[in-house]
Amino acid sequence: MTLDSKDRASLDAFAADLRELHGSALRAVLLTGEAASAGYRPRRSPLSTLVVLDEVTPAALRRTRPRLRRWSRRRIPTPLFMDPTYIASALDVFPLEFLELGDHHELLLGESDPLADLEIDRVHLRLEVEEQMRGKMLHLWEAYLSHGSSKRALRQLLLDTPPGFEVILRGLLHLRADQAGAVRPDGPEELLTAVEQRFGVELPVFRRLEAVRRGWGPKLATDELEPVFESYLAEVRLLVRLTDAR
Repeated sequence: MTLDSKDRASLDAFAADLRELHGSALRAVLLTGEAASAGYRPRRSPLSTLVVLDEVTPAALRRTRPRLRRWSRRRIPTPLFMDPTYIASALDVFPLEFLELGDHHELLLGESDPLADLEIDRVHLRLEVEEQMRGKMLHLWEAYLSHGSSKRALRQLLLDTPPGFEVILRGLLHLRADQAGAVRPDGPEELLTAVEQRFGVELPVFRRLEAVRRGWGPKLATDELEPVFESYLAEVRLLVRLTDAR
């Protein structure tokens, strides 16, 4: 993957810091998240990272703590720390998160990639995909109850929540990809198209909200907020049914 030269220099300095701090206990440093995906924005995307040590201990974390401010100035958030024991034992609990890490990462330092060839159990993944999707629906109900009387808050709810479904939808596609060998797109538009085609559904409100978020379509008028929200919830309920059926 081609990174901006300044972003690459920041990550090189970050990896050098970790090598100095942890020596031979440092197994791997990986770039994750948006900066390791097709959505990468040079000099704008957070440079999220995963650090793998032989063992994550309080002493190792204390050694790391003084460098956090320096890294933050380089747009590197507080790293996620793991060790091999944690990764091996957490795949059944966080299959969706590890699927996403496996899809979107780049090895910056290390002799082997700890996220290569992760075995994601289909049963565990289906349960977490459904749990996350149902949780999103509960959040929408709760937020509407709390803030729906404010048109401004309702508009913000409609524009802020769709990106939170992207990881779940990629997990849903993975459940079908095990059978059909299909890929999981990064871009929101491509992702929605893949879900619609794979499951024979239509998600026009998700598409409309994405277009508004990106400035591709007209803004949501005040008098359409309520009907749009009702249709949005109907599409979320449809997705919940899909997760329950896989």
